[in-house]
Amino acid sequence: MSFRHFIPFLLFSGCPLFGADCAIEGIVVNSISGEAIPRARVSINGVNGPNTTADNSGKWNFAGVPCGPARVVAQRPGFTVPAVRPVALVAGQPRTDFKLELTPQVVITGRIIDDLGDPVMGAQVSIFFGRIADGKFTFHLTTGAQSNDLGEFRIPNLERGKYIVCAGSRCYPGLPDGGRASAMDLAPGRDARVEIIAISDAHTVHVRGAVSGLPAGRGLSVSLVPSANRGIGMKAFDAPVGPKGTFDIAGVSAGSYQLAADYFESGTRMSLRVPVEVGNSDSDGLTVSLEAAVIRGIVRVEATSGAVPPVPQFAVYLRPPIELRTSTSISKWTTDHQSFVLADLVPGTYRLDATPPLPFYIRSASLGGVDLLAQADVSISRAAGTLEIVLANDGGSLSGDVAGADGQPAPSGILLLPVHGRPRIVNTQPDGHFIVPNLPPGDYSVSAWDHVQDVEYSNSDWMRRYATGTPVTIAASQPSQLSLKQLAAPPL
Repeated sequence: MSFRHFIPFLLFSGCPLFGADCAIEGIVVNSISGEAIPRARVSINGVNGPNTTADNSGKWNFAGVPCGPARVVAQRPGFTVPAVRPVALVAGQPRTDFKLELTPQVVITGRIIDDLGDPVMGAQVSIFFGRIADGKFTFHLTTGAQSNDLGEFRIPNLERGKYIVCAGSRCYPGLPDGGRASAMDLAPGRDARVEIIAISDAHTVHVRGAVSGLPAGRGLSVSLVPSANRGIGMKAFDAPVGPKGTFDIAGVSAGSYQLAADYFESGTRMSLRVPVEVGNSDSDGLTVSLEAAVIRGIVRVEATSGAVPPVPQFAVYLRPPIELRTSTSISKWTTDHQSFVLADLVPGTYRLDATPPLPFYIRSASLGGVDLLAQADVSISRAAGTLEIVLANDGGSLSGDVAGADGQPAPSGILLLPVHGRPRIVNTQPDGHFIVPNLPPGDYSVSAWDHVQDVEYSNSDWMRRYATGTPVTIAASQPSQLSLKQLAAPPL
């Protein structure tokens, strides 16, 4: 255990590495109105550390507490806790007027009724929250609830932002696939009420068919998953597969779906993913098959001079986009250490994730003739071909410093956008200095951000509006330097 990791361990375990006679006092306030919040619970370093309750004027204090790095947190029903910033407690230097801010919660309430006007009890309600993932604004399933006997639900403790509420395949105010325009923009303290009309069983149909490729006597179930938002947070319709391979899925409403099933046999995954359009009448005679999907990969090294070094073994991933939340396939190297396989794949959209050890970088990567570095997401089928990765060891480096609007060093997130290849994000040191080794040679646009996780680098219109990149050319095996001004990422 390094000394850097040892300090928080001692503090959290109650060992006063720097003494136990420190003091801190302050007030809990509403981050929007600035008003004091009475009777909030205040703690230092989590549930096992010192804790107290603020008085009716929001004031609190601690004395005789362990010195050193500390995280002071306030909690109060009806409020959410912003990001906690650490504070250094020093013996003989009590902290005063330390302000803890809490933000009024967002609450979503509502009612689920069917198309006959009757309340729906036990409906699964899903809440989608808008955020940035892989440089793109998308909606992610964040929490949920079930409706009661009156068809009502209440979901508290939400932070400000853009929201969509779904029940079954019905969503308010629109589907998550619609982006920002289909969402509610809820400010702190907002209590939003929605009503969703579900489809009653009287207006649903059956989808029937058969599955081939399933070993005799083996059990299996199939799922009909709504295509909207790739099925995330939507109600799926399930049914068992009978001894003769037949299935009958009931209660399905009209719309676009994907029929899905997975089966594991002797360590091999067999799957099916078939698009299905459902109308207003029963659908019969759908025939699908289970098949295994394995991609084989090879890696070679292109050295700039001298003998070609041996191929290093490293993790190669094919993962779905973050918002899909489906399984990632991880490489398994063969015994000759010259190639690998990616198993347990299902047909779908993936992206390559691989970080070879120094001094190598990925010069090129292709799958069945498709450039995996040029495209963020690639559609992969069972007949995708061979994954070919070429490594090189002539990477350059980039170092520099970031200053804020006041000209002082500013810790930031550095975004590197190559003309060809994948974007890369690194964090500076606390003093704003950064160094990025082993970069593929080429032209880049580099920018520094206060909240790089909120940068929509995959959205060209957003980048033209908000980003000011500094161009830099990375030469093979050569260092480069630049100075950056920190940019402010606008609210989502």
